[in-house]
Amino acid sequence: MITNFCKKRLFSITSVIILLFGATGCKENRLKIDVSEVKAEVTFKRFDKDLFDIDTNAMQAAFANLSKKYPDFFPSYYSEIISLGNFDDSTAPDKLKQFINYQPTQQLFSVIEKKFVSVDEYNTQITEAFKHVKHYFPDDTLPEIIYFPGRLNNGCIYYGKQIAVGLDMYLGKDYPYEKMPHLTNYLMVKMRPEYLTRNVINALGYYRYERFLKGKRFIDQMIHEGKLAYYIDAMMPETPDSIKLALSGENLKWCKDNEWQIWAHFVDPKLNVLYNNNPEVIIRYFEEGPFTNADGVPNDETRSSPRFAVWVGREIVRRYMDNNPKITLAELMRETDSDKILKGSKYRP
Repeated sequence: MITNFCKKRLFSITSVIILLFGATGCKENRLKIDVSEVKAEVTFKRFDKDLFDIDTNAMQAAFANLSKKYPDFFPSYYSEIISLGNFDDSTAPDKLKQFINYQPTQQLFSVIEKKFVSVDEYNTQITEAFKHVKHYFPDDTLPEIIYFPGRLNNGCIYYGKQIAVGLDMYLGKDYPYEKMPHLTNYLMVKMRPEYLTRNVINALGYYRYERFLKGKRFIDQMIHEGKLAYYIDAMMPETPDSIKLALSGENLKWCKDNEWQIWAHFVDPKLNVLYNNNPEVIIRYFEEGPFTNADGVPNDETRSSPRFAVWVGREIVRRYMDNNPKITLAELMRETDSDKILKGSKYRP
């Protein structure tokens, strides 16, 4: 069981930490690279503005124009994101008009329009991150970015050649998310614009490397999540961990303070976590929530950080890469042997 252990160990390890720090100094971050000369041609489209600007008195023509400009995205937007039914139905233009004229839709769209008059800031951030993508994966094709207004249910969607960004999920304090019954407090705090670029990179990583998750054990999922977190590290090296891992400062401190206890929890033979292959057990360590809801993990006033297994997974991957400087990011992302990464990391909390 994870308990409040860190304070008892603080004095005994302080001198060791000082000695180690004095002997080794600060280790250089291999991910902080200069990409100023890297070319990344990215196309950005404002579907949201095109939708806001349509003439609802000429819906047939407006519908046709959107279909022509967004041949891949618009059908998915209509049928899946705003759930209006069959895109090819003759009534589709009228249904879209009804949706646009619906008062709650107009209220939400008005907030989006005011909040995101310009998206230049995010275009710059995404382009910078994509420069890192091209540095590590020069042959990769960069997806087109499409901004859209949704129904408070999709922050980022990968369509293969496109990543669609739901601006309604990044309104921050400008929108009363608390009135939405399907949104919890721990999700609402992440619905801020500073998470937008991070979520684009997260979507890119998941889409391109999810297939390399081969094992079904806890260790396989943890290393896989750690690799994806490291991928975000590589593309956004200057971004704070609180954004990259989508964990609060308090959560990150809990992970650092309790790293030894977390690992002891994972390797405890009675709990059987590390090599467990029960999906119902595994998912508890990776799902969103106010804390990690798993057996042996505190959920009272000293409750744990959510998704602390992702934090540990990234620590393992970081040490693996530091210990093996010749291994490229591409090789890491395609590695399917979790035990090899754990062993090569020489991980000790």
